[in-house]
Amino acid sequence: MIGTRKNKREGKVIIRNTLIVIVICAIGGYAGFQSKKIISGPQITIQSPSTTSADKSTIDVTGIVKNVSVVTLNDRLIPIDETGQFKEKVLLYPGYNIIKLKVTDKFGAFVTKELQLVYTDEKNEEKGDEKDNDKTESESNSTSTSTSTLPSKEATSSVNHKTSSSTKTI
Repeated sequence: MIGTRKNKREGKVIIRNTLIVIVICAIGGYAGFQSKKIISGPQITIQSPSTTSADKSTIDVTGIVKNVSVVTLNDRLIPIDETGQFKEKVLLYPGYNIIKLKVTDKFGAFVTKELQLVYTDEKNEEKGDEKDNDKTESESNSTSTSTSTLPSKEATSSVNHKTSSSTKTI
């Protein structure tokens, strides 16, 4: 009988120790899985704009962020929803624009992404073309007026002078 009690005690100790090891491994695995967020740092995924050019003066910058506490767009705080999505309108200037998105986590780690966009205002370009055409017509009218009053050698030099000056301004 003494031998069976010893075997029963050893069996209980083995089972107890095995359960303790399983519980410790489960807690460690869960802690490791949760710490992945801390280790990976902040992340940005920009969904739009997806191109480098824009034909409107305002665009929507949208995307998803993960593991962040602060999101700034051109050094201005922007809100994010509970899933990490953001949407913010940005006013573009004609020509080259840089949009800077910066995310920071609660430990101070940050990631910055820059969008480079070229905004071409078609209305202003058309107006500019019309102005250039108006200038060319007025220059040709003044040239023809000056040609009719000047001798032929001077008229040629006057026309060349006007053409070269208009080339410089365009």
